[in-house]
Amino acid sequence: MTTTKRLTGLAIIISVLMNMFVFIYAGGLSASAKSKTKKAKYSIVKIDKSKKFDSGVTAEVYYNKVQLKGKSKAIKKINKAIEKDYKSFSKKINDIYNYAECTNMEATYYLTAKSKVTYNKNNIISIRITTYWFAGGVSNTDRYGLTFNTKTGKKLGIKSVCNYSTKNLRKTVQNKLKKKYGNELWEDHISNYKEETKNVSKYKFYLNPGKKCVVCFIPYSVGYGGWYRCVTITSKYK
Repeated sequence: MTTTKRLTGLAIIISVLMNMFVFIYAGGLSASAKSKTKKAKYSIVKIDKSKKFDSGVTAEVYYNKVQLKGKSKAIKKINKAIEKDYKSFSKKINDIYNYAECTNMEATYYLTAKSKVTYNKNNIISIRITTYWFAGGVSNTDRYGLTFNTKTGKKLGIKSVCNYSTKNLRKTVQNKLKKKYGNELWEDHISNYKEETKNVSKYKFYLNPGKKCVVCFIPYSVGYGGWYRCVTITSKYK
């Protein structure tokens, strides 16, 4: 066999091996990309406890509960945590019923919780929950989130989803609150907004796509009025 033929054969072998390597490498990247964008399957079930009373009042009571589909330990752990949130909500049901029974006028009272999955990829699922309470006086609207790692079932705190130091996280949230709400915030009050935002481990939040983390505070905590306040900071997750 001539030297030219040997070189040609060697070149063919090298070309085949290189093509195989590219195929395998690309396949690995594809699988990796799929794993990073993996979404959890879920449904939202409306638990309706609405009731009409002889007093003429209708109590509209419901909780939209997110239920993840699957039998893994992680999924069961997440569903158990969501059930715990529903049980906390349900403790207020008898209160709204009692108010409804004592009223002698036609009206509708409300105790509701609306849930929406706002982020569901990278093995992370985040649920935004908006509650509304009205029993004839001042209404209250609150918003908070539940965020989980779908591989481990762990409920995530804000330091797990953001890259801020504790000090910078606190300062960023305080500055954004001040810029967004200004004079609405408590500053010379017993419940000063800086005190209410001091413990970052207690921050309630949910994620939105595009590296957005929405931090929420309950009514009357950082400012006056029966509604929540929210600011958006940067999260780790696109």
